[in-house]
Amino acid sequence: TEKHISESKDLVSVYKALSNTSELTADQQKALGEATTKLTAIYPHLVRNKKLNIEAVESEIKANELLEEAHKALADGKLTQEEEMTLYAQAGAKSRIEILQQELEALVVFQNEQVKIAREINQSIANIGGTGKVDVSKAQQSSSFVLPVEAQIKFKEDQIDREAIKINSNITSSIGNIVKNVKARDEAEKSSAKSSKESAKETSELTKITDKYTLAQERLNTALAKVREEQKNLSEYSKEYRNSISAENELIEQQIALNNKKIADLSKVKKGGSTTT
Repeated sequence: TEKHISESKDLVSVYKALSNTSELTADQQKALGEATTKLTAIYPHLVRNKKLNIEAVESEIKANELLEEAHKALADGKLTQEEEMTLYAQAGAKSRIEILQQELEALVVFQNEQVKIAREINQSIANIGGTGKVDVSKAQQSSSFVLPVEAQIKFKEDQIDREAIKINSNITSSIGNIVKNVKARDEAEKSSAKSSKESAKETSELTKITDKYTLAQERLNTALAKVREEQKNLSEYSKEYRNSISAENELIEQQIALNNKKIADLSKVKKGGSTTT
């Protein structure tokens, strides 16, 4: 889960920081020991010769993190059919490693049981004063039809190492691309939604400005039509006619000024600015 992945990443950070420090305080030694113990418990299949393969741990954490993100995207319905098929294929390959891990754990348990039995037999022989002794390695070999248990364990460990490198590399590549594509589509969708919202806002502002100036223009047109109608009944040589012509010109200038202001306000909205009232 996401929580376990986060915890593992924190443990790796502690392990890498402290394991590369030459002189550790008592608290640092304790922290390193705890991190190593926890990581070993989480990734027992990545311990070789009692030493944790931290690079392999990091690779597995990254693969698990990508699979977690991809499965979340799948649950949210964000994957294409092709991406979904790729995810199932890689998750299936990952389960192959888990099966190998279980087989390895079973071999280790079997080996420990054989050692325990041999020791108990040797102790019983010693208790009755006998001099015989059971050879643990021979006891293990005789109980295996093909290879001694130790050899089987080594074979299984090598198999896990090979498979894990290949599978985690494939997951990092293919699932990594899927996660990247999902994020890109999410960003594009957010950008489109933002653009649509801004476009709707702009359209609303443009409509308000157009309506406002349309009303003012209608009032000027009405006044101009009235003046021109009155001129028909006036003598061209009269003072009243000259006053009417002056009023007509003033109304025309107001129309031009109003139209220029309308254009300016519309331009401001399109550029993302604010208009004046």
